[in-house]
Amino acid sequence: MAGKSVHTLQFVGRATFQTYQSIGSIKMTQRKLTFGRWGVTATLSICFFMSYVDRLILGLLVEPVKATFQASDIQIGLLFGATFGVVYALAGIPIGFVVDRGNRKWLVVCGLTVWSLLTVLAGFATALQWLFICRIGVAIGEATLSPAATSIISDLFSPKTRALPISVFFASGMIGAGGSFIVGGAVVAAMTALIASGMMPSWAEPWRLTFIAVGVPGLLLAMLMIFVIREPKRTGVDANDKASGVRELLSLVTGRWWGMGAFFLAMAFSQLAPASIAAWVPTILQRDYGYSIAEAGLTLGLTQLVTAPTGQIILGALAGALFRRLQRGVAFVLVCAIAITAATLVYAMLPLAANSAQLLVFLGVAIFSSIGITSIPPIAVGLLLPNRMRGSSIAAYYLVIALLGVGVGPVLLPWIASFMPEGPGTYARAMALMGGFSGVASLVLCIVAMVGLRRRVETQVSGEDYGDQAEVRPANA
Repeated sequence: MAGKSVHTLQFVGRATFQTYQSIGSIKMTQRKLTFGRWGVTATLSICFFMSYVDRLILGLLVEPVKATFQASDIQIGLLFGATFGVVYALAGIPIGFVVDRGNRKWLVVCGLTVWSLLTVLAGFATALQWLFICRIGVAIGEATLSPAATSIISDLFSPKTRALPISVFFASGMIGAGGSFIVGGAVVAAMTALIASGMMPSWAEPWRLTFIAVGVPGLLLAMLMIFVIREPKRTGVDANDKASGVRELLSLVTGRWWGMGAFFLAMAFSQLAPASIAAWVPTILQRDYGYSIAEAGLTLGLTQLVTAPTGQIILGALAGALFRRLQRGVAFVLVCAIAITAATLVYAMLPLAANSAQLLVFLGVAIFSSIGITSIPPIAVGLLLPNRMRGSSIAAYYLVIALLGVGVGPVLLPWIASFMPEGPGTYARAMALMGGFSGVASLVLCIVAMVGLRRRVETQVSGEDYGDQAEVRPANA
């Protein structure tokens, strides 16, 4: 018996030792799988790419959705713009407070899961009101990403190097904006061919399969992020530093940071016309120039794919370089004001386009200038505002962008067009009028913002090791 007991103890000891070895190897594997700071930035950028695909794919599917549900242009404008924009804006503020207090990694994972699932469910909608419900869910899910991702990236990079990764992150969304039309057009063409050949069931309309196809990859990415992303340590805060509250957020309007609030409002007016591009230009190409869905998607997608991310990176880097030279927040506003001036002039030229090629050239310049500047306010927030205000301030930025830009632009354009004679060029003239009004209003607000952000500021690293934030001292992964 004693011998058996000794052998038993030896067996248990060996098993325990092997178990600890296995656990150790698993931990090592987990450490190797966990991404570094640029890996985290790339993953968040892929999420942003997918968010724009899921958000904008409806713009390519206007005509088949209208035919299925007998909807009007105004209803489609509400579905694309106001429904998404208002919910996105209202959800952003409480989500911003969560960003400043909670685990940002899990917030992104949950948001990605919600908007991807609702995109898939949009493909099964049996009535227009169900599409409205799905758009609401997509808006709530996507509202989590930008504040959380901007806060995470700001904690992974020092103030001196922060502008580039934030610009890359926002440029990925613009790539998604163009990619949504290219991928969507290809999927619609492929599904149409499959249905015509009898290989797909009769209920599977091409637009339904397109929603399903673009939503599924997000669910897979959400599962992957659980294992490869860890919550970084917050930088620039101390034990006595509290997260921002409503009173501190109001400083963007009446307090120390009122110039930043004016900057946000200027940006919101500048996005009225760009928001209508994604919603209505595919339809303009189909109605006025005889494009198919696939042709409209490929043409506009390539235009936006080249111009929007290029503008994001170039204008964002230019603003960051000017800020390092001037050390004043006015640098960010100045770059935006120049770009808005250029975009306003180009929008005014849209009715002069003699063919679709000229129209797309004008739109390409407008997209470069007007959408290219949308990454600059988040860069300004990351460099000017304290850590405790970043999440809620980014949410406030998207609040005004969503309400005035995304929420109003896609509805305002068909409303303006309804007062004009019907026919080719009606929507181009309406966009020129809207672009001129919004551009002037935006420039006036830029001047106000320059006054509020004219003071010299100092950026400090405060001793944190930004370079290893994704790999050391993770908090509540």
